Amino acid sequence: LEAGMSYVVIANGVLGDGFTSPDESRMIGFDLYPLAGKTSAMDDKMVEVNVFHGVTDAPAVDVYADMNSDALISDLDYTESTGYVALPPADYDLTVTVAGNKGVVAGTFDANLTGLAGGTAVVFASGFLSPNDQGTQIPSDYGFGLYAALADGTVLQLPQMTSSIEVGEFDKDLELFPIPATDQLTI
Repeated sequence: LEAGMSYVVIANGVLGDGFTSPDESRMIGFDLYPLAGKTSAMDDKMVEVNVFHGVTDAPAVDVYADMNSDALISDLDYTESTGYVALPPADYDLTVTVAGNKGVVAGTFDANLTGLAGGTAVVFASGFLSPNDQGTQIPSDYGFGLYAALADGTVLQLPQMTSSIEVGEFDKDLELFPIPATDQLTI
């Protein structure tokens, strides 16, 4: 670390054995990841966001603010960060997909950046993409999530969005299973 510089340090990884990742060569043990820190955006009409991929069992990802346009972030792999990216302060629906495959969605999250003009945030992914694949030692509610750390130290969990459909929109009968569902619902 350089004297006189600001840093954000991400503590990430797992302690212990028996955890899996999509790549056997991936080092998923606990470590510290210092990122260059910023307390304000260069343009006071923008918000600057640095995104960190910290999900040990997730592949590289793309992040979309609009699924009909290009990725906001492309091919971000485990322990990588984007550096600060300037965005208009808006309310974003961030959809995280497997890199290069819009059809495999890990989740969509509400990122309300409307009040952050002139500010900065570090958005980090944490948890397990598939907590049930990590054995009985991991509760299923330790699933993948997005969080935002603001320059003042406030950390916010970005709410995961759910989608719903109206059954009346379809001419065919639908079969849903299992009922009740906890992690996945098949239509």
